[in-house]
Amino acid sequence: MFCQDAVSTAAPFLIAWLSISPFLGAYTSKATESWKSLWSCLLRSWAVCIPVGLAIRGAATQHVPPAPFALISMVTTLFLLASWRSAYFTVAGPTVQGDRGAGLFDGLKMILTLVRRW
Repeated sequence: MFCQDAVSTAAPFLIAWLSISPFLGAYTSKATESWKSLWSCLLRSWAVCIPVGLAIRGAATQHVPPAPFALISMVTTLFLLASWRSAYFTVAGPTVQGDRGAGLFDGLKMILTLVRRW
């Protein structure tokens, strides 16, 4: 029951992030050039995707999400995205001119590399 509720709560935000953020530059090599560009791309994408995620959730539940839910969703998603992006940047380092562009599967590649090291 808990798992189903968590998935149904997170799904609209995941759908919004995965469908919109690539078009806003969240997965480009510019997004990992420096800490400043990382935060710039992250905040730009987050600012667009969160309202879309809330709208999708509102349409799915057929009511406007309450303000505390919206606020907690905004803070939680920003924390999770910032943690993930910071960890990725710390492990992978900045993208230098000439490196291949960061893609959607670079995070998966990083996880698989870490798992192999264990």
